[in-house]
Amino acid sequence: MNLWEKKKLIAVAALVVVLAALSIWQSTPGKLEGGVIQGGEQLAESKTKGLTVYVSGEVKNPGMYEMPAGSRAQEAIEKAGGMTLNANVNKVNLAKKCKDGMQINVPALSVKQAKTRAGSSQGRRSAGNVNSTEVEQENLTTVNLNSATIEELENLPGVGQTTAQKIIEYRQQHRFDKIEDVMNVKGIGKAKFQKMKNYLEI
Repeated sequence: MNLWEKKKLIAVAALVVVLAALSIWQSTPGKLEGGVIQGGEQLAESKTKGLTVYVSGEVKNPGMYEMPAGSRAQEAIEKAGGMTLNANVNKVNLAKKCKDGMQINVPALSVKQAKTRAGSSQGRRSAGNVNSTEVEQENLTTVNLNSATIEELENLPGVGQTTAQKIIEYRQQHRFDKIEDVMNVKGIGKAKFQKMKNYLEI
């Protein structure tokens, strides 16, 4: 084989290698293209997929709820039955956008705030603006006779500091087995019991 034939053979071999390399490169999708497609699919999925939030605190039906993407805290609270009368509305950002896995907690009124609300309600009742049923609905939620603090007991209708202290002294010696047992406490008769019974539990 002379020199010319050797050069010709080398040139043909090189051409074959180059063509093979081009063919392989064109048949493999580029990483950039793949990333764009994959990112686009993920973006579309995130826009259409729902989310799960946990609503807790002073709502009627606490629990986990499925919400559409882009929902606000107010929508999640409404899905949980809305806030209770003991909810501190000013401590909740109703406009906050929900995220998957987040918790939306509705805090309760402090004892001082609850007493202020109850006092305001009683003032409106004396002025004739609302009836007694509406006032009772604005009071605190139920308190446990066997574990309530003196502050919580003081918020019961007709119960002041002295009576609340007597309730605590009584339960230190006699456990409350039913809410009617509170009438065994000195100073609490049937009339006062009728006012507070809806807010008592054991």
